[in-house]
Amino acid sequence: QLNDHASSDDLAKLLVGNKSDLEASREVPRERAEQFCVEFNMEMLETSAKSGENVLAAFEKLIGVVHERALAQGKGRGGVKGLNGQPGGGGGQAQQPGFKLGE
Repeated sequence: QLNDHASSDDLAKLLVGNKSDLEASREVPRERAEQFCVEFNMEMLETSAKSGENVLAAFEKLIGVVHERALAQGKGRGGVKGLNGQPGGGGGQAQQPGFKLGE
């Protein structure tokens, strides 16, 4: 659906599979997920919200993809615009006090 509403070249995509700690209950074979990623030009990462494995890495990987694309397109200067179009990536939501990703 994302490709129907946005240019796939401009959209940073990352397939995140959760519950990697429950390998015995896997519903999507790894090969199928990898094939999907190749088809839609995206990377894949498996995470576990229970153990925290790769949760922060998923955000870091996506930020890295966005940054690399911005630099490649010459958009490395001029700041980041958020969902509401304002500088700083605001999106209109205030950050919760005392909450830091990865803690």
